[in-house]
Amino acid sequence: MNRFRISRICCNQSGFSLTDLVASLPLSVLIFVILILAITSFMRTFEETKLFLQLQDELFNAVETIRYGVAKKSVNEDEGLIGLSTARKASISPNRQSIDIWPVIVKQGLGEDSYKASFWLASNGSLRASARYGIKTLSDYQVFPSGDARINNRAQFRITSLEFIPEKYNGDTLILVGIRVK
Repeated sequence: MNRFRISRICCNQSGFSLTDLVASLPLSVLIFVILILAITSFMRTFEETKLFLQLQDELFNAVETIRYGVAKKSVNEDEGLIGLSTARKASISPNRQSIDIWPVIVKQGLGEDSYKASFWLASNGSLRASARYGIKTLSDYQVFPSGDARINNRAQFRITSLEFIPEKYNGDTLILVGIRVK
């Protein structure tokens, strides 16, 4: 009977032995370290992906501005920075880093050069634009990047190479323009 009571006492005890604790502690530390590394890697990848998507969005908006133009405040309905889709004529510079655009409709009495938009790559890596529409001007408008965010005293996003490529002509008239951006 004594023997039965001793085995019942041994079986009813709960807890951990020193051997169990020593064996499971390194395993739990390893799992914790792997979890921390996975979270850190996820956060880094998430930030890189977020910046990449922001860059894509800003470049898309810049190309759309070149394509359609932009209306600025204090500009009448028929005045503004024109784009390639409303161009009568476009001229790419010899170094292919700037383009001049003339609109289809020009007000009577004013010369052709009184309505013109220009896009170019500035020395700081930003895409700039200027326009002349009648007696009004829009000068040094920053198309890309949209903000002034900086990393280590340099612009967060900048263009290192911009090339306007004449893709297709109809006689002497340029009708299709390609844009290569790095």
